[in-house]
Amino acid sequence: MDQNSEQESTIPITPDSSPFLPATATGLLVASVIFGYIVTMLFAVAGIMSSSMDTGKAVGDLILKIGLLVGTICFVVPAYWYTRRENKSIKAVFRFHPVSSKTLILSCVLALGLVIVTDTIDRWIAPMINSYLDSTIGALSPELMSDKILEKMKEEFKITGFISGSLLILAAVFAAGICEEMLIRGMFQGALENKMNAVWAVVISSLVFSFIHINPWGGVQIFIIAIFLGVIAWRTGSIIPSIIMHAMNNFLVIVFNNLDPESLIWYGDEKHIEPAMIGVGFILSVIGAVGLWNTSEKASIKSIVDGE
Repeated sequence: MDQNSEQESTIPITPDSSPFLPATATGLLVASVIFGYIVTMLFAVAGIMSSSMDTGKAVGDLILKIGLLVGTICFVVPAYWYTRRENKSIKAVFRFHPVSSKTLILSCVLALGLVIVTDTIDRWIAPMINSYLDSTIGALSPELMSDKILEKMKEEFKITGFISGSLLILAAVFAAGICEEMLIRGMFQGALENKMNAVWAVVISSLVFSFIHINPWGGVQIFIIAIFLGVIAWRTGSIIPSIIMHAMNNFLVIVFNNLDPESLIWYGDEKHIEPAMIGVGFILSVIGAVGLWNTSEKASIKSIVDGE
């Protein structure tokens, strides 16, 4: 090997900063979701079996929480692996671009407001949706009735001990916030934005996000939040704000689910939210949304690729 060849072989190859094509991103999305759910289900089966044995319910619950954490992380593994394999820029493909501290603060304000607003909407329309689901899905089995399903969901978000609670927060807050945003708002929506109108990219990614949660009982609330996450990711050119919003939403859901209902009278009950809190939620949402729109300029794919 001559000297020129040796020099060429030592020159590092710059990672490709262009997004995946929509078809490739869709295939990676499907593969990642399937892989994540398979891992989660394996842990779920092990947890259910442990709960029915002498080891007791505590061990079974611990296994389920570990499965939730590992499975959530696995949601992004195939996409991450393929991105590295193709020498793509992790930062560009998943849109880990820095944002200002003001953007981060406004993201927190918007997230807090959306929790209240979407919770209000959900309590208004939930009876109609649950009634329809009970007459269709619920007719297949008593275990599929909305009250049974919702009770099981609440149990999954119950903190039964320090280790169990820590695993739940790691899975639902940090892992879900980071991994799901990397996959949906980062890779998938980023690929769509490069080939179609941003409105359609946000709507499609939000529908996919709602679908993969397999939760028609809370689908409307999930979809509304997903729309905001998608718009913010598009507007800022980064998933960092959407990660913060996603994580805050999940954290507050866990907190509310573990508090005594009597201590939440100031907020509302199972059927409605207090008018004052609705007002606070609306104001926070407007401040956060308008502030983010005005302070964040949409980062185009070209500017990211060119490093401007």
